[in-house]
Amino acid sequence: MKKQTALQKTLHFFLTKIIIGVAAIVALVALVELLRKLSLDKMNLTDNIKNIIVAVIESGIVVSGYILLFRVYEKRQINELSASTFVKNAIVGCVIGLLLQSLLF
Repeated sequence: MKKQTALQKTLHFFLTKIIIGVAAIVALVALVELLRKLSLDKMNLTDNIKNIIVAVIESGIVVSGYILLFRVYEKRQINELSASTFVKNAIVGCVIGLLLQSLLF
């Protein structure tokens, strides 16, 4: 077994992974919003149409970025977003979200 350096231990600490993941997603969303200002805001579209276009693009880019980042960073397949477990995970997530919302409000 290889001995890990302090940098490797820090990079593979779970909080570090969360911070890097959140930072990458925020950066991707900021990039899409910048591109929106440069292109979509100059078009003669309603705000609702612009918001739908941006939401679809952001969703696709963020999911792709997440998959690419953690496939390279953790050197593993991203199974949590696979089609076979997506419905189950989505239902569990929605139920937990509803429970949390009902407890807090």
